[in-house]
Amino acid sequence: MSTVAVACWQLGGGLYLAAFVLPYGGGTLGYEVFVLGLIYCWLPGAGLPFWWANLLFWYALVAQQKSPRAAAATAVVAAGLGLGWWAMADAGLGPAYWFWAGGMGVAAVGSVAWAAATRPLRP
Repeated sequence: MSTVAVACWQLGGGLYLAAFVLPYGGGTLGYEVFVLGLIYCWLPGAGLPFWWANLLFWYALVAQQKSPRAAAATAVVAAGLGLGWWAMADAGLGPAYWFWAGGMGVAAVGSVAWAAATRPLRP
């Protein structure tokens, strides 16, 4: 894996994990929002499709070595889905959200860098 990709995944993973202990807003911590999302994301019409960005992020992390292009595409979708919450949520998103979404964004950059390094796009 390229140095840039490794650095991006390490930084992205660190930001993602830090989001669990940071405040989300209104006295709620990041891990509490994660657990609530885990419970309610399965309910039809619950309006929490953004939680699924977590599963896509984890898939991208696991698939990085075996299928760099699939991992890159998945990481970009996860980052986009995570940022979608910003557009839908009320004001007052705390640092937990920004670390969570930023971690996925940085990891997506690393995935794209790794995919490009392993098999450059044809002209």
